[in-house]
Amino acid sequence: HPPDHHALRCVQYLHFQRGRYQNSPHVQRNRNKIRSLTLSFQRAATLDQKEWWPFCFMQLKIEKSESSMLVKNGHIITCDANDTSAEAMIIRNGKIEAIGSNDEMASRSDSDEKVLDLKGRTVLPGFIDSHAHMTQTGLNKFGVKIDDVRSVQEMLDAISRHMSEEKSELIFGIGYDDAKMVDKRPPTIDELDAISTERFIWMGRIDAHSCVVNTKMLEHLDIPEGTLGVDLDENGKPTGVLRARANSHARKIYLEMISDEMRAKALHIAAEEALSQGVTTLGALEGGPLFNDRDFYFLETIQDELPLDVEPYFQTTDVDLVIKKGLNRMGGC
Repeated sequence: HPPDHHALRCVQYLHFQRGRYQNSPHVQRNRNKIRSLTLSFQRAATLDQKEWWPFCFMQLKIEKSESSMLVKNGHIITCDANDTSAEAMIIRNGKIEAIGSNDEMASRSDSDEKVLDLKGRTVLPGFIDSHAHMTQTGLNKFGVKIDDVRSVQEMLDAISRHMSEEKSELIFGIGYDDAKMVDKRPPTIDELDAISTERFIWMGRIDAHSCVVNTKMLEHLDIPEGTLGVDLDENGKPTGVLRARANSHARKIYLEMISDEMRAKALHIAAEEALSQGVTTLGALEGGPLFNDRDFYFLETIQDELPLDVEPYFQTTDVDLVIKKGLNRMGGC
């Protein structure tokens, strides 16, 4: 959409989300926490209405190390209870210290402060992403890049290249889509075994509802007999493809093989990626049948270290467990 229409939709979304999150205990507890500040700036509305832009916002990440800045000549939408708008604001030590008219903020500004002239651009509060799987988002950066492969051979080549650079025992990747591959199928267990029988190979489909593994990984999974979802060929031999409950079992085991050190790195990567897009609050859906409950418990231990607000959701249907642990929410996908 043209920038003005896009901005309107963003503001409407923010008004909706504000009511959901403004009384959140975690947000209230950390509202004065000093952190990096991400601002989203709309492009100046000087474009021909026929011109369509894929990106309508620029990002400015202001680090705590930047001592002070005067931002002026903007249309600053606060989304506070009174829908206040302003022209200017002062940022100090990574926080918005004051907001008001150009004249008011100029009178409070120090002579040596950096000045940013928005030239009429619009400033919006940080965005809220209400549905994200933080741990998996970060882990995707460590795995084999298979989201754009267009054939089985391309996928096998990508795995081989990754293995030549990565010495870990577990080789994993997320995002292949066999519907877009010319072969219209994922690799077979034999094709993966041809790459390695000594290392665990686990590749997850784009929808997270199926995966494909090599023999070493299949043996390690120790899938209980009779579990729904183990694909077999015409001779009754596993093809390596796992669906339904077998897939859920495999995903849980694969995530158990991930160290907490890697989880921590993954969560920080996901947080930084969110900030780079102007997202400052994340609804993190962790644990549950398609993931591993360790993801949720570990996030709880480090969420205050992350540079944005996180609202964890335990993806479980076990109400008694949620009550026992004193959690005030549950749910997911």
